[in-house]
Amino acid sequence: MKFDWLNKSIPLEQHLENDATNNFTLIRLIAAMMVVKLHSYSLTTHVKGQYDDYSFHLHQLGLPVFFFISGLLVSQSFEKSSSWKNFVWKRFLRIYPAAWLSIFACAFILGPIVTTWNITDYFSNSVFFQFLTSAFLVEIKYVLPGVFEHSLMGNPSVNSSLWTITLELKLYLLILIWGVLKTRYKNFILAVVMIVTLILGQFFRDEAEIVLSKFFHKPILLFGYLNFGVLFLAGIFCNIYKKKIIIKPWWMPAITILLLLIYLKNMLVITFFLVPLMTLYIATIKVSFFKKITPKADLSYGIYVFAFPVQQLVANYIKPQDSWTFFFLSILFVLPLAVFSWYVVEKKALQLKNIFK
Repeated sequence: MKFDWLNKSIPLEQHLENDATNNFTLIRLIAAMMVVKLHSYSLTTHVKGQYDDYSFHLHQLGLPVFFFISGLLVSQSFEKSSSWKNFVWKRFLRIYPAAWLSIFACAFILGPIVTTWNITDYFSNSVFFQFLTSAFLVEIKYVLPGVFEHSLMGNPSVNSSLWTITLELKLYLLILIWGVLKTRYKNFILAVVMIVTLILGQFFRDEAEIVLSKFFHKPILLFGYLNFGVLFLAGIFCNIYKKKIIIKPWWMPAITILLLLIYLKNMLVITFFLVPLMTLYIATIKVSFFKKITPKADLSYGIYVFAFPVQQLVANYIKPQDSWTFFFLSILFVLPLAVFSWYVVEKKALQLKNIFK
């Protein structure tokens, strides 16, 4: 077996030229499956009363990897866009159509099938119309009338994953503001924001939530903004300095050490270093080999937006007894939906990306 790639120093820039020069599509697919596994684990252990918030499991890196790659590639997309309007339009096409498909399928197909309510009452109830407002992806409404009210998972949410998409959109706005900002200090400002976010997330999240909750007179939760936002910012920085970032052979032992450390102590600061190193390393090695096993369809987003409602169905009607059975059944049922979403909705939507220049 040859290990020539261990001796190579690879500039990140050359691997960001196009999709053919990196493994990001495959990594996003794996990350989406890791999120499914995370939900499979957390939901089944919730039923058994065994869930431990403080232990670390590898599938917990799914969302951090997603946000890091998003920061990296979306900031690059801004640079390549012909205008800020073109950037916003491309982001709209990438996020909204598949999310709409999932939301409306849940409201008009899944809901009427599984609701315990009379169908007339279901469609006329205000909760149904509130759920439809989730299509704006500004404030997510998670429940439908009579749907999963007594879920075995203890959670009536139809699609709990959608909250991260609202966070993603806010972070896109950050890229837009950063991109149009006319000051030579904008990278320094971004660095300060990233460092402050990391410090708050690691050491002062509870205190920050208390202060902000009192100020806004409502509960403020910062977990997503801090834990995932800081990795999104790290992705932006990797794109900014892509000419100077060289993928080095010593990254492998460094990644191994960080993985051991995070198993010993699940800390945000370790994740902050682990995820970028691991993601960039895997994204830039053996590209020609990994392309052979990467599906032609980009299924990651479709898996992500459809997985949770599928998992609710699997949990309540098939009732798997362990997380791996739950995971494999969920993937089995969600993959056809992801394929449909890509070929019928997402791919066709992306063909319209140059309408607004």
